Amino acid sequence: MKKGKRPQNSGNVLAVETNTTTTAQNNVKFCLNHMQSGFSVEDLSKEARAEFAMALFKRRGMTWTEIQRAPKHGLGSEKMPASSIRATIPRVFGDVENFLVLRYSGLLPMAGVRVGDVYHIVWLEPRFGDLYDHG
Repeated sequence: MKKGKRPQNSGNVLAVETNTTTTAQNNVKFCLNHMQSGFSVEDLSKEARAEFAMALFKRRGMTWTEIQRAPKHGLGSEKMPASSIRATIPRVFGDVENFLVLRYSGLLPMAGVRVGDVYHIVWLEPRFGDLYDHG
């Protein structure tokens, strides 16, 4: 699928919560069910897999408010427009306008969608620049 092209939805879409204030004080939970081929744990080096595990471990006790307040190149987050994503956007997230990016290894990002207090990780960038232009 070309950059910026969205899949046609067939009703199989997660209800992405736009008002997340009700879950802001909840601890983050992680979902790996929607990871995409070429951008998943199995596409990482052994070292990057360990760093990914540690990134999740470090955030396990953080609330969404703490993640939002942390530096984006540390334990924090930033928004990435869907049009900037170079990888295929899964049908279930076809209506998402902005993906949430967290770092797992230095500046290497994981990108996904927050639904309530769950962060659905869709992509792990194995090499800098593969998922989106960091320019």
